[in-house]
Amino acid sequence: MRYRTVSGLEKQKELLHYLREKLSPSKVIPNSAVRRAYHYGNYERWKVEYDSSAGWEVVSPVLKGITGLEELAAACEALTEAADDLGLYPDHRTGTHVHLGWRVRPRQVVRAIQLTHLLGPILRTLVAPSRFADYDGKRYDPASPNEYCMPVSAVYDIHDLHPQETTFDDLRRMADRNGDARTAALNVTPMWTAVGTRSRFASTAARRRHANCFLGLVSGCESSGRHAEPGRT
Repeated sequence: MRYRTVSGLEKQKELLHYLREKLSPSKVIPNSAVRRAYHYGNYERWKVEYDSSAGWEVVSPVLKGITGLEELAAACEALTEAADDLGLYPDHRTGTHVHLGWRVRPRQVVRAIQLTHLLGPILRTLVAPSRFADYDGKRYDPASPNEYCMPVSAVYDIHDLHPQETTFDDLRRMADRNGDARTAALNVTPMWTAVGTRSRFASTAARRRHANCFLGLVSGCESSGRHAEPGRT
């Protein structure tokens, strides 16, 4: 979650204070670690990092199960209060991305890409226009996608994807041919070297309802892909 602000280190500490109030001190990095937050804890605690593209980036630890969703909801409430009290605001350059750990086979990744493409219009109802349309500072252009959150169809040849035949090498060739696959709404490039995906198709707001709904839809796409039946497309 990113919030743009012109303030410095003190604002960073204030954001951490709101997170501690809603979560607990043990779940958030101490103020003494703020200056090295980028390298702190290896995703073991909540932290606030400087981000050159948007201002500040709030980074969560690895969250799991229902307790993880509850912690996310509490953090969203903390950030909403912080934004209201401190005069912070999300603009068209801000957004959310979600990393999901996933160990699967190629056909399951193909199925998830297909479902993300199918559910794209639904996901767009949960996000600000800037997440899917280019913005020149005055108006949005729906015909020109946001280059940092491209639809999966701009990277992968949807009609050429076949769950029983497409390999990771095929996906990589498509990505290399069509553009930077890291900026797709569903980024599966971590599969080349690790296990996991990164979903960028996310809201600029830190509202609990939107965050949980978005996460549920994205997880559903990947879960459906993971449990796809042989022969089904």
